[in-house]
Amino acid sequence: QGKIQDVSKKHTALEQALQLERERLTNMMTISRGAIHDLKSPIHQTMIENDYFLQEQENLSEEAKMVAEYNRNRMEKLILELNEVLSLLDTNPKALVEIKNKFDAVELFKEIKKSFSTYIDKRSMYFYADMPENLEVNLNKVCLHLLIHNMLSNAVKYGEEGTEIEFELYEDQGGFYLKCINQATEINIIRMKKSEDIFGAVSEELDEDHEYSSGNGLHLIKELATIANGIYEFEVTENKVTVSIVIPKE
Repeated sequence: QGKIQDVSKKHTALEQALQLERERLTNMMTISRGAIHDLKSPIHQTMIENDYFLQEQENLSEEAKMVAEYNRNRMEKLILELNEVLSLLDTNPKALVEIKNKFDAVELFKEIKKSFSTYIDKRSMYFYADMPENLEVNLNKVCLHLLIHNMLSNAVKYGEEGTEIEFELYEDQGGFYLKCINQATEINIIRMKKSEDIFGAVSEELDEDHEYSSGNGLHLIKELATIANGIYEFEVTENKVTVSIVIPKE
């Protein structure tokens, strides 16, 4: 009887802890939605300012017009991506797996890679893409967008300057495959390993290249792979880092 009572107390304590975690998660989701909505406001304002600049300034140089149009288009694209993320936050994780879109995964990859072009050039990095010319898939597009973006972000920001990034993307009977390979310094490999755990975010003072990093890149990749019923792997061989995702076919 004493053992049963002891187990019951522990069980009750675990249930209370679980309920607290549920409430904390609900609150965090609410805060995240609100934060993203707040982020949209200055982005939208910047887009309007660039529109106004283009319409009202008659004596603009071609360079100024090009910059204003570029900024305007980037802001619009970013707002649309934030809307997709908000839609993702409003979706039950189980239902998310069932939401599929038919699209060209290679074209999606090319669009995402463009956003890292300046950073890649700044760090004198090389890029090798091993993938077909086009690849029609039936997957959740927002989930795949976030996976590719975070895999590239991890490789570009933590990769060693002047080295090569390899990205593979293909499909066979076993499923849909994503693989990103890059070289990194010992300290950055440690940072990447920490980023696999949401509670292991980088806490030390960061250098200039990583001052805006959230420190949870690989954790997000791992969670997105799980949501998509996929398999995530992180391997380190000397100074070479490989992040692999396999999303099985139904």
